[in-house]
Amino acid sequence: MKKALTVVITGASSGLGKSLALAYAEKGNTLFLTGRNKDRLSQTKSLAEEKGATVYIKVADVRDPFDMETIIMDAAALKPLDIVIANAGVSSNILRKKEETDDIRTVFTTNINGVVNTILPAIYEMKKQKYGHLVLISSLAGYRFIPQAPAYSASKAFIKSWGEGLSQSLFLDNIDVTTVCPGFIETPLTETNRFPMPFMMKSEKAAKIIKRAIEKKKVLLSFPKTLTFFVWLRSFMPSVLLNFIFRRFTKKYLEKSK
Repeated sequence: MKKALTVVITGASSGLGKSLALAYAEKGNTLFLTGRNKDRLSQTKSLAEEKGATVYIKVADVRDPFDMETIIMDAAALKPLDIVIANAGVSSNILRKKEETDDIRTVFTTNINGVVNTILPAIYEMKKQKYGHLVLISSLAGYRFIPQAPAYSASKAFIKSWGEGLSQSLFLDNIDVTTVCPGFIETPLTETNRFPMPFMMKSEKAAKIIKRAIEKKKVLLSFPKTLTFFVWLRSFMPSVLLNFIFRRFTKKYLEKSK
C-alpha cells in the first residue's frame, strides 16, 4: 500500500508550485501550501481537495523568517513532515533596461532568504523526527549566469550550491535533499521575459518530472536534457569568450526588435 505523505510547498498559488501541489494531491496525502495571493491559493486548495488530498493553506511571505518558522512548526505539530519543497521565487531581467536596486533586493531576499527561511526550520523538525526530504528549486541559470537576469542567476547559484552541500551534511540525520535545476517553464515568472526561451515546458510536465526525482531520492535534477547539456558545456567556456558571444547576441536581438 502506498504511504500517505505530508508535503509542504511554498509558492503554491501559481506556476510550478501549484502544479507540484496538484501532483501530490492524492487521497491520504496532507498538503500545507503557502503563497502571497489568497484567491489563487484558495483555488489551488479547492483543486487539490477535489483530487482527495487534505489541504491547509496559509497566506505568507517567505521573506519573513517568523512566518515561515511558524508555518513549518505548526505543520509538523499536526503531522510529521515527509517532504518540504522550497519553491517560491521571483525573477527580473535587464535585456531592455537596467535592473533597479529594488528589483535586485527583491530577487535576493525572496530567492535566497525565502529558501533559507523555509529550509532551516524544516531541518530542525526533520532532525527531531529523524527523517524527511528537503527539495530546493534552483534553475539551470544557477550553473552559470544569464545576462538578462544576473540577480536571478546568482540567487539560483546559491540555492544549487547550498542544496548540494546539504545533501552531504544531512545524510547522517536520515534527511534526503534534492536540488532541482529546471530550464524554462511556462509560469507567471517567464511571461515577463523578453528573450528566447528554448525547450519551454508546461509546469504540469515539470512537476511530474520533479516528483519522480523526489521518489528516486535524486541529489541533483537538471532538465530538460538537451538544454542541460548546452548549459553544462557553457560552464566550461572562458569568461572572455562568453561575454563576447552574449554581447553580440544582445546587440543583434535589440536591433532586430526595434
